[in-house]
Amino acid sequence: DSVITIQQHFIETMKAHRDMPKEEVCRRAVQLLHQMHIQNPEKVLHSYPFQCSGGMLQRIMIALAIMLEPDIMIADEPTTALDRTIQKEIIKLLMELKKKTGMAMILVSHDLGVMSHLADQIYVMYSGNLIEKAQTRELLENPVHPYTQGLFRSRPAFSKERLVAMEGYPLTLKKRGTEGCRFYERCPLRTEECTHFQNKIYTGEEKHFVSCRKAGENS
Repeated sequence: DSVITIQQHFIETMKAHRDMPKEEVCRRAVQLLHQMHIQNPEKVLHSYPFQCSGGMLQRIMIALAIMLEPDIMIADEPTTALDRTIQKEIIKLLMELKKKTGMAMILVSHDLGVMSHLADQIYVMYSGNLIEKAQTRELLENPVHPYTQGLFRSRPAFSKERLVAMEGYPLTLKKRGTEGCRFYERCPLRTEECTHFQNKIYTGEEKHFVSCRKAGENS
């Protein structure tokens, strides 16, 4: 909230869940900002969000998220809209937190680079459905579902070659309830049988699961 100070954010967060004196909340906030590698945390606490950089605000948000010592943290696009240098710092910070606290993390991201550094397992979603999951290294080296393969092919590369775009468009909400594979209209491997596929999970390699009739027949 741009109209209240960073300190007020910490006080508001703690007040919503626990009865803790303001002075103690501020001491805890300073400790957390130190942990986030923020210099002059006392000064930052009395600043407004618009006076802080994007990278600093992301660190502050992480501090707010762990203030109540949760068992699990959900980070939705934690590095979006940050430059590469700041992205690496945020990734390093999240890795430190994971190691020090043992807290579980669910990361929501379209950035496979972020996932390769932070995730133990990757779950690929399409149109609200789980279509593939595996250990990170296994999935990065051996993507099986046509959609996952399409994502990998569409990644920007340092070359003059054009990006390979997937045909078609995602399903509208109205069409999501229809029978069959939701990726059918965009899939290069589709057959008539896929129109009756009920998104059953097939097992490929050990601990590698794919929701695809073709993948199931080839496993």
